[in-house]
Amino acid sequence: MPPSDEHFNLITRRYCDRGNTKEINYYNFCKDVDRPEDMFPAYNAKRPQAEKPFMAGVRPKQVSTFFREQTDGVDVINNRFMQSHIDISNDPSDVEDRLKAIIVMKRVRIEEFFRDFDKLRKGRVTRNQFKSILSSMNFTLTNDEFKALAKKYETTDPERFFRYADFCANMNTAFTIKGIDKAPTTRVVPVTQGDTLLARRKYLAGNQNNDEIEAILEEYRTAVKNKRIHLKPVFQDYDITRNGHVTKEQFLRVLDLLRINAPQHITQQLLRRYMDKGNVDECNYVDFCQDIDGADQLFGVSQGFNHSVNYYPKTQARTSQAEVVRNTPDDVDDVISRIRTLAKQQGIRISEFFRDFDRLRSGHITAGQFRIGLTMAKTPISQQEFAMLSEAFKAPKEGAHICWRDFSDRVDEVFTQKGLEKNLDAEVGAARTQTIYGRREANEEERAITRDVVDQFRELVRTNRLDAKSFFQDRDALRHFKVSPKIFRQVLNTLRFEISDAQTNAVALVYGNEDNSIRYADFLRDANCLEYVINGNTTGAKSTFRDRFTDFQGVQDHAPLMKKIKEVVKKDRIRLLEFFQDHDTLRKGYLAAQKFRGVLHGQRILLTPAEYTRLENAFALSNDAGLINYVTFCDELDAIFTDKTLEKNPTRRPNAFNAPSILDPKDVLDADEEEVLMACLARLGTDVKNRRLLIKPHF
Repeated sequence: MPPSDEHFNLITRRYCDRGNTKEINYYNFCKDVDRPEDMFPAYNAKRPQAEKPFMAGVRPKQVSTFFREQTDGVDVINNRFMQSHIDISNDPSDVEDRLKAIIVMKRVRIEEFFRDFDKLRKGRVTRNQFKSILSSMNFTLTNDEFKALAKKYETTDPERFFRYADFCANMNTAFTIKGIDKAPTTRVVPVTQGDTLLARRKYLAGNQNNDEIEAILEEYRTAVKNKRIHLKPVFQDYDITRNGHVTKEQFLRVLDLLRINAPQHITQQLLRRYMDKGNVDECNYVDFCQDIDGADQLFGVSQGFNHSVNYYPKTQARTSQAEVVRNTPDDVDDVISRIRTLAKQQGIRISEFFRDFDRLRSGHITAGQFRIGLTMAKTPISQQEFAMLSEAFKAPKEGAHICWRDFSDRVDEVFTQKGLEKNLDAEVGAARTQTIYGRREANEEERAITRDVVDQFRELVRTNRLDAKSFFQDRDALRHFKVSPKIFRQVLNTLRFEISDAQTNAVALVYGNEDNSIRYADFLRDANCLEYVINGNTTGAKSTFRDRFTDFQGVQDHAPLMKKIKEVVKKDRIRLLEFFQDHDTLRKGYLAAQKFRGVLHGQRILLTPAEYTRLENAFALSNDAGLINYVTFCDELDAIFTDKTLEKNPTRRPNAFNAPSILDPKDVLDADEEEVLMACLARLGTDVKNRRLLIKPHF
């Protein structure tokens, strides 16, 4: 029973539901052909399929082509400044349909806006209030549209109020049906993308010949298929903001770039078909590409032939991605050590997450609240860990309660220690943070193997001058300073240092943590890979390094120290008094030692710590060594510029202070060096003269 080509194409399009033309769903074909009810009239299906329910509801009108004037004669190609203005006013008769589309698109419940103006809930507002509400929701209506809408819902009283209750009931039909609580089995029409077209589209095309347009599009499909052109990426190069529209010049430019030319009257109709913004400037290239280069044209079938949506819902059930923690500690101290490490890494005070559950500050909370607090602190624990903590910190109270305050004090020992003000000599920060979690300690044989590996690796790094830490950091992107044993072995193989499985296991036991990772930072520290020795004696060659003594104490006496400061002040022309007064608003004449140092450092008067201390001791107040008399200090410095008593004794000549030269004293030659230099230049001049050389070009 071979079918004809026409029938075969119909069957193929009906049962190709995988998005291509190579796979046919034979199961549905056999199900439709071999129907038991056709072969056996008295057949009753065991699992009868339910009939498609009736969908109730009101759909808004899809698109609008209303204009005040006729647009059939509008020239959409030529310059728009050479033709009359196009009035894009909307049709007052479909204002409710457009408002429904806008409400569906923005997901707005408009009753809430009206209730703010209707305190007594009478279901009506004034016309001005109605206009204000529409403006607050960004619904722009013309005067004709507003009058048409207000005329429909006005009251019969002389005030002519607006009945917003009836208006809202009509608008809500886009979402649901009034009185659906009395008929809960009624199916409401679902909201689709087409319900918002009226708010987004306004086609310029008037009464066009659809057959002629379809013939034009078919010619474009043939040209695109023959030339193997992908249209959409070319249009997207002009659509930077990805709004799906380009100007008509860009639209025509793309068609000309792809050499898809057409007569002007065909281009006119094509542009009018895809101008959906109510103007003659923008074209919807997404719809054009879908009509020309869509799945229907490429594969012969589209999403409409894919029946998988009937079996798989669009929204899948939410699956939890929670991670189940299965840590098995040795004891409760092991658990606390792990929590201390997490608290120190994250910089948190774990008591803050329990305090909200204990309003009376009794120090006790329930076991469930305790676990919730740990989860909020991003410290997940396993069931074994929770059981150990519940047993160790069980509260003397009926029921499953835990002493959260004692637990927090134990964890906070990694930062400080409780009662430190009473015991000043107590050691802080020495709390245990090392965890075991079932790991056994390395025996003496394994430690000996690890020491041999460390010694051999140290010799390799020393002879080859390797920066081993950078190789490990390339595999440690988060800078946790730990890697897995497999990666540790791979890094050593990269450095051409091969180790066996037994050596890797021994290193993992000595330098491993609770996650079975190797702390490579500790390994490199023991191998002395993090130390850089200047001019170390590695090859036996004589070192050229000359040790120079650097004096970090500075000037020892007060007079040379002041001379050093005066030289800087004289050279840079600094008035330090003004900078000190910026910190002394009350003009008391003294500052704290820290501010005194800050002013000097800010003016680039760089001294050593010993020199700062010596200077502060010289100008400190007699009753408080922490305060510095900057006035006396500035008076002594100002003596290099002028004399303070010059007003009383104008004939007095101030002593001149000569600052040193800006030249480096190392560049100044003494007499012996000058003599050697002149002899060298004389020999060089004699050689140049005898050989008749011109040495300047060589330089």
